[in-house]
Amino acid sequence: MLDEFLLVVDEYLENIYQIDAAKSETLQLLPLFTANHPLAVAYDRKEQVVFWTEYTRYPSTVSIHAYNTITKKLNIVYNDTDNDNGKDTTVS
Repeated sequence: MLDEFLLVVDEYLENIYQIDAAKSETLQLLPLFTANHPLAVAYDRKEQVVFWTEYTRYPSTVSIHAYNTITKKLNIVYNDTDNDNGKDTTVS
């Protein structure tokens, strides 16, 4: 990760990009191979963790993911799926 940057979501290409704040023309794809329909992105500078939300229609699912840029670990922080019995499922 760069020192000064912005994170942006491209819903059409279903990717998250990092933009160098000093050189706005520098765009870098984040190595988040699991990003699927990302909607929003945030960054915790202290913990160096990227958070993003995803949405899928079938099955209807909203999930929040966290990727630690130091350890390269990916975690699902929240997962809400409409399953057959109408109950929501949450995974941490």
